Parts: sequence; structure tokens; C-alpha cells
Amino acid sequence: MSSERKLSHSISARRFSGASPYAGAKAAVQGLTKVLAAELGAKDIRVNCVLPGAIPTEINQRAGLGTTAELEARMHALAPLHALGRIGTAEEVAEAIAYLLPPSGLRARCSMSMGVWASG
Repeated sequence: MSSERKLSHSISARRFSGASPYAGAKAAVQGLTKVLAAELGAKDIRVNCVLPGAIPTEINQRAGLGTTAELEARMHALAPLHALGRIGTAEEVAEAIAYLLPPSGLRARCSMSMGVWASG
């Protein structure tokens, strides 16, 4: 069985002013995942999409999205919007992706904001 993985973000399921290009791109990844799962499932190819919530990584700072203090404040403010009431970690995202690697009966799965939404 083959497996294809996509990485998106939960921002596509929330409304944040000024994030329309980012949210649109992430929503497109989710839609593409569902369509590819439907098209490739008959060929025994799984298609998965992981949608972590806000994850503090150095890319935010490298992209010029703020100082370390500003980014930490932004992450702190986003914590209550997540299902677990906290910000996730890169390690948790890696665990979610690793979970999707073994064969399973699901054809499409999205792990969303520290919770799970599955389709298929």
C-alpha cells in the first residue's frame, strides 16, 4: 500500500483577518487531499492530511512575522482556540504524521488542532 501525506493548517477552519491567502492555500490542500483519497483509494493508495494548530517554529521568525517576544505573545493568545487549550509542538505533529504511516482502512484522514477529524 502506498501512502501520500500533505501538511495543512487549522487556520483554514478559523477566521483570522488578513490571513485569506494563507487560509485559502491550506483549505486547498485539504480539498485536494479528499479528492486524491477518493481517486487513489481504489489503487490502494492512502492520502492523508495533518492540520496542526499553531506550532511555534523558527520559520515564523525567519519569515519576519515579528520579534521573538511578539511571536510568543501571539502563540499564547492562540492557545485558547485549540481543542486542548494549549499550543502544540513540532514533536506532536511528527507523531501525528508517523501515526498515519502504517496501513489502515481509512482513505482520508485529517488531524485537526490537537483533535482528530476523519473522513473515509
